[in-house]
Formats: sequence, structure tokens, C-alpha cells
Amino acid sequence: MQYLKSDIKYHGKYLDFAETSYRLKDGEVKVYESAVRKSKESLDAHTIGHHETNAVVIVAFNADHSQILLNREFRLSVNDWVYNLPAGMIDEDEGTLSAARRELKEDTGLEVIQVLRELPASFCSIGESNCTTKLVYVEAEGILQNDGNPVEEIEPMWVSKDKAREILQSDRITSRTQVLLDLWANQ
Repeated sequence: MQYLKSDIKYHGKYLDFAETSYRLKDGEVKVYESAVRKSKESLDAHTIGHHETNAVVIVAFNADHSQILLNREFRLSVNDWVYNLPAGMIDEDEGTLSAARRELKEDTGLEVIQVLRELPASFCSIGESNCTTKLVYVEAEGILQNDGNPVEEIEPMWVSKDKAREILQSDRITSRTQVLLDLWANQ
């Protein structure tokens, strides 16, 4: 495929909607629609897929790793409650680890006691968006509660492997959470 051009068709507060044109091997032109995370960079052949990571996903365990932290949260895009990992945006001039600590505290009330590892950026939903996140594994402790933000309805919970296997039977779960729970609970 040969990149031809990208046009932003709609500017939102956090996401833009783009149409990107490609020439296929047979000469036909294909227009691909996608959501584009806001960025300081322009959208062209050199920046698509090469941009700043502006979100973090947190995989938190209790001290003995017998429980994993999940959020049950109401998501407007599906008009329902879903199981998800704690996650959030990295603020401007904030590093990945400080964002992970802040988001964990805001969403769950927990404190990071140890950072286990940080993975490089990965795409969130490659068929629909250029958004990337960094995955941070931590051990956490504290009393479960969220910051009461009325924009985000979140119920944090510690989950055992048995409970994880129950949740895996639900279709109200994000893909990244499903994969992680399946590997963790069924190893």
C-alpha cells in the first residue's frame, strides 16, 4: 500500500476523526476511517503510528500476587458496566510512572508500593485508532475507593483467580483485561 494523504474530518476535545487514503497494489484508492488521539504532531505518512504515548494501563497485584485489581466501570461507548484494568491519560509534562501512580490513586484509592515493570507502548485498538498506551505492572495496597469523580463511575475490586474465572464468562469485559485474566487465572 502507498500512503496518499490524511484529512481530519472532525476535531473533538480528545480525539479527531480522520480519513486516510491509500493506493492499493491494484491501483485502487482505499479511504480508511479512524480515530486519532490528539497530538502535537501533524498527521502525515511520517507520523502515523509514530507519535507520543499519552495513556497508561495499570496491572496491579496485592503483595503476595494472589489477587489482581480490576475496575468495574460504566462506559458511555457501550452504555453498560464493563470490567477493565485501571487506566488513564498521561498529563502533559508527566511521566508514565507518575501517571500510573496518580491514576491508580484517583480510580481506586490505592498506592503503588512497588513498580514491577513497564512495557513499551502498544496499540489499543489498531483497527479503529492510532492510540497507544504503556502497560505498568505494580504491587499496590490501601483501602479501595475512587475519588468520586461524577464523570467516571468506577467500582474498584480485588479479584482472586476463582473470581477471575467467573468474570471471564462475561461478555462485559475489555479485550486487554480478558487476555490478562485468562493468562493469570488459568496458568
